[in-house]
Amino acid sequence: SDLKWDITDWLEAGHSISELKNLIVEAAPWNPAKNERPSIVVEEGHLPRIATEVWQAIQNANDEAPSLFLYGGMPIRLKKNGNDRISIEPLNEAKLKYYLVRLIAWKKMRNGVFCLTEPTSNVLRDILATPVEFMKLPVLERIVQTPVYTQNGMLISKEGYDVESKIYFKPRKGFVLPEVPSTPSRSDIQKAKDYILEELLVDFPFTEPADWAHCVALLLLPFVRMLIQGPTPLHLIQKPTRGTGGTLLAQTIALVGIGERYHNIHYGNGGDELRKVITATLRELPEFVVMDNVSSRISSPELASALTDDVWKDRILGLSENIQMKVLCAWAATANNPTLSMEVARRTVNIRIDAKISKPWTDGVRHFKHPYLTEWVSENRAALVWSCCVLVQNWIAKGMPEGKRSLGMFESWAKTLGGILETAGINGFLDNAHKFYDEADEEEQIIYEFIQKWHDCYHDREVTTDELYRNALFADVGLDLGGGTERSKRIKFSKEILKIKDQIIGLIQSDGSTLSVFIKAMGKRKNARLWKLVANEPAKEGPLETKVRVVKKINVLKAYKKPMP
Repeated sequence: SDLKWDITDWLEAGHSISELKNLIVEAAPWNPAKNERPSIVVEEGHLPRIATEVWQAIQNANDEAPSLFLYGGMPIRLKKNGNDRISIEPLNEAKLKYYLVRLIAWKKMRNGVFCLTEPTSNVLRDILATPVEFMKLPVLERIVQTPVYTQNGMLISKEGYDVESKIYFKPRKGFVLPEVPSTPSRSDIQKAKDYILEELLVDFPFTEPADWAHCVALLLLPFVRMLIQGPTPLHLIQKPTRGTGGTLLAQTIALVGIGERYHNIHYGNGGDELRKVITATLRELPEFVVMDNVSSRISSPELASALTDDVWKDRILGLSENIQMKVLCAWAATANNPTLSMEVARRTVNIRIDAKISKPWTDGVRHFKHPYLTEWVSENRAALVWSCCVLVQNWIAKGMPEGKRSLGMFESWAKTLGGILETAGINGFLDNAHKFYDEADEEEQIIYEFIQKWHDCYHDREVTTDELYRNALFADVGLDLGGGTERSKRIKFSKEILKIKDQIIGLIQSDGSTLSVFIKAMGKRKNARLWKLVANEPAKEGPLETKVRVVKKINVLKAYKKPMP
């Protein structure tokens, strides 16, 4: 072509520059069509300009229909799965390129002509390397398939991203929530309670009112999670034998609250492997996490941290990058008569079910009111969600009164869920906590039994570590000192005493009175460390709060294999 693609043709045709300027002034402003893609010219050495234009284009597109977000301090995109479910995936160069070539018309000058091209690797890497504070992306904290309440007590029912709560709401296809009254009537509240207690949960063999209350609290948790400041505890669904329905109960609660099956993680033996599993799970932005059928003792510092940390921090596997994620999911576990360390037990609420038959999955099979329970839940999910919202809305309408019971580290959770249950007339919340803690940890029970023996034998006399060690072996109170050498056993025994030094122990004496003691280091005698049990104020039942000093009652009349000499 003889066209030169500049103003030469205009001038050679006899026109002047002034005429051209007048045409520009008189021309109507250019308004691109709504679906017309913005253009970016790719030129070497213009990376800052290109990055600025890219982020502006992303922001404009996100303002209309957000699809790119920040989660855990990293850019992510939404991804549609089956059943209209939305999940997230981190952006990398390939995924960012897929997005940008459809968002932007990339152009490059070749032989004086603009031709279509693609973003270069340098551009893609520069966009991904942009500091978080300069990324023009909204922060995402939750993806829900169920209407939930915001921090201000407003019910999210509009599909899409809610800026205030940082929640993306995408209901399942066909889900329509019946209108939730702003001030539920008594009949509304009774109808909601009946639907939850007499239809949904009626056939699960809870052992006491606290189990019912904690189960309903777990059911309501996803709806009110944004109203809770801080962490939420582990909900332990435990039973005496397999086949009692622990997994079914967890599935049922998850199906109502989040609209799908829970995220199942393998507990194993805890440790570093569990830490990696927790990190990988939280990167998927889960709503409900369950450790199903735990068969080992639940004693994990990693799990304890996940339950009490507002933000989970870890290194991304395979990368030299760290990630920080808000922990907003509900935690649950199912197990047959599990033992827990006190570290985990004090972060746990108990839900116990007991069919009271030897083989509940075969012997005298319980006839459920709804035999195919999960199918019934799916068919009636809108009514069940309405019931949950009515109980929450009733609490909001009454001024959000705080629950009467408290739990250390989970005060906001206890005040919120306790308040909702109390205003609905559902009793038992946290009533079994002290009993659960006393029964939770077999190993700690052994330690305290040893201290009781110590008191029976020596009272308030000073005693050496060696004397205590020999008497502990003689009495055979069950201390696990390992299978190593005699020296390694003595060292481990000494460490066990150091671990419980200064902790207050409540002992029940033979006459029924209560004596409170603690272990005190008394210096050394001939290089031998001395210990003494020192009387403290009588142990009292206090509020349910976590302290460094642990109070535990032990029955001194319990029979032991051998008495201390």
